[in-house]
Parts: sequence; structure tokens; C-alpha cells
Amino acid sequence: MLDVALTIPFWLELAAALTGGLSGAMSAVRARYDIFGVACIAIITGLAGGIMRDILLQNYGIYAFQKPTLIIACAIAGVVVFYFGKLATYLDPIVDLLDNLSVALWAVISVSKSLSAGLDIIPSIILGTITAVGGGILRDICMGAHMHGSAPKEGKIELIADCDGVLTIRRDGLKAVNSLGEMMIATRHGGFPVRKGDKLAGTRIIPLVIKKDKMAAAQEAAGPAPLLDVHPFGQKKAGVVTTGNEVFHGRIEDTFTPVIESKLSEYGAVMAMHTTLADDPAAITAAIQDMLDKGMDMVFCTGGMSVDPDDQTPLAIKNTGARIVSYGAPVLPGAMFLLAYSGDDRPIVGLPGCVMYAKRTIFDLVLPSLMADVPVTADDLAGLGEGGLCLGCPVCTFPNCGFGK
Repeated sequence: MLDVALTIPFWLELAAALTGGLSGAMSAVRARYDIFGVACIAIITGLAGGIMRDILLQNYGIYAFQKPTLIIACAIAGVVVFYFGKLATYLDPIVDLLDNLSVALWAVISVSKSLSAGLDIIPSIILGTITAVGGGILRDICMGAHMHGSAPKEGKIELIADCDGVLTIRRDGLKAVNSLGEMMIATRHGGFPVRKGDKLAGTRIIPLVIKKDKMAAAQEAAGPAPLLDVHPFGQKKAGVVTTGNEVFHGRIEDTFTPVIESKLSEYGAVMAMHTTLADDPAAITAAIQDMLDKGMDMVFCTGGMSVDPDDQTPLAIKNTGARIVSYGAPVLPGAMFLLAYSGDDRPIVGLPGCVMYAKRTIFDLVLPSLMADVPVTADDLAGLGEGGLCLGCPVCTFPNCGFGK
């Protein structure tokens, strides 16, 4: 054991707490926390590692509680960052620098205190490492992308959306965690749009006390990636190819295109290009390719999606060289739906006629994912079979119903 330990001045402790607090506050601002949340994250990130150290040493008491100046300094750092939060979005290198500086300072301080408490050099280094990274670990546990956790209430924590987007859920991981017992995670249904401020999930530990090993098992069961993600909607530009001899020659009115425009507008997307063509597969293929070449984020084709001899849209989409995900889906209305992706992964969609007249169809189930750049797979479409029957209720309450769930 070393006979001499470093004497750590208070200003160094203060610098370590402040750098950690500033780093945590900047991360909290980017996650859109309110002023109270930013201040709390600043205190947690700045001081949690030291508190963990003092609990493990069981020698000094909790130093942060003996020196309220440290708590006040971290809270002030959080408030300052909150009011200058717009700058934080441009200061990623500074956040990384503060993270590294905080880790280094806390490591030096904690190794010194451990040596002074009579620990050998190896345990002192281990304890210094725990102290240095503890605050960052707690901060990262508290915050996820595009969502935040509520304050605990009656043993329950809720997750709230920070932006408009589509919610995705790793169902295998969710089921694995809930199968362990003594804990629960309840979510809304994945694959549907959520708005900023919407409640996404609620979590709870069932008994009053739970073993640490059980929580470790839950982390392992969930896997390294988050169980829930909110994928923000993008500002999309869509091309629409209206097909059909009757519409092209003016024998019937095009009532399909206005429906698509209306549904796109629900997600802030616009129809930037539109053309009307006869049932000519070569012309349809050329129009799709032209829209992609001119920068459309996706292309929707209407008409010609059934199995009649003059319905040429599926062939035209295939002839673009696109990767066909599925022609057909276990959804009513919407069985003749076609989904493909271009070589650079832009969606090309063949919409059946039911989209024009039915209130809700396969289009309403898939469109949110397309608007958020979430890939839709053949397995995703096959999974829509259970819940894929729209009952056509006189008063439509979608998405607050069983359609698509």
C-alpha cells in the first residue's frame, strides 16, 4: 500500500463537479428537458460518481452532502446551459471535452481519497474508475433518443415522446424482459404515429425490493439496443403517377390523387410531382424513373393494381429494377398493395383502388413508417394479418381501434 496520498484541493473537486454537470446539462438540453430536468441531470452527472465512491468507501460520509456548494454549482450550471441551450446544439466537441475532463478529474480525486482511506493501489484505481464514469452511466440510463422519462410516481416511470414520429418496438426484447417476472414494461402499439408529448410506455418494479441480479438479467434479456425508438417524420416530397385509360382520356374524374395528397399532408409531406398516364407499362416505368431522377423521396402509383389483363402497374414498377418487397398484403381493405424499393432505398408503392374510397386501408398502416424512413419488410407486412381486417365501423376511431394491431 502507498504511504502517501495526494492532497486534493476543494477547487479541483469543484472543477470536476462543474465539468460533469455542464456535460450532463448540455445533453439534457439536446434531449429537450425542461429547466428542472436539466438542473437534475446536471447534478446527477456532476456528483453521482462521487456519491457512489463515498458509499463504497464507507469512511468519509457523503462528501457532496457535506459540501452543498457542489450541488449548488451543478444546479447553477444546469440553469445557465438551459437558458443558452441553443448554443449547446453546436457545441458537440465541447461536450466531449467536458466529458473527458470530468472523467479525468474524478479519477484522480477518487484514487487519492481511496489511498487515504487505506485501500491498496489496485482497489483504489478500480474505485477511481467507478467514480469517474458513474455519473455518465446514470445520465445515459436516464435519456434516450427522441424520448424522455417522467419523474417516478407511485413506483412507476413513463416514457414521453419528444417529437412527432413513428414508434418502433423490439417485441422480442420486450417479451423477454416481461417474461422475467417482478418487473413490467407496457407500451402503446408499435408502427403507429406518435406526437410530441404522447405517452409511449410505462415501467414498474412489482415488489418493493428487487435483487440486483434480476435487473442485470433484464438488461441482458433486452439486449444492447433500446427496446423503443421514436423515428422523426421527415419533410418528404412525393411523386404520384395516376394510371388508367378512363382517367387519361377524361372519361372519369381523378378522385384518387386528392386522397393521397390529404393523407400525405397529415405528415407534413407534399405531392411535388404528378402525372396521368394510360395503361402503358413502358410510359409508367419511365414516369417513375423520371420522378426518382428529379429527387422525389418516394413515388406512389394509383390504378392498374388488380389482376385484369389491362392492369399494368405492377409490371411497370418491376421494370424499374426496383426490389419488390411484396405484391399483396394480408389486409382488408388493401390486399392488392405493392411495395418496392429503388436501388437507393426510396419507396415505390402501388396503391389499390380501395385507398380511394375506404376510410382506412393498408396505406394508413404503412405510410407512417415510410414518412420516417423506417424500412418495411415482407415479414412486417405478413405480421399485419392478425388485426388486418378493418370492420368498417360507422364512426371510424382509427387508430384507437383494433385495425392493424
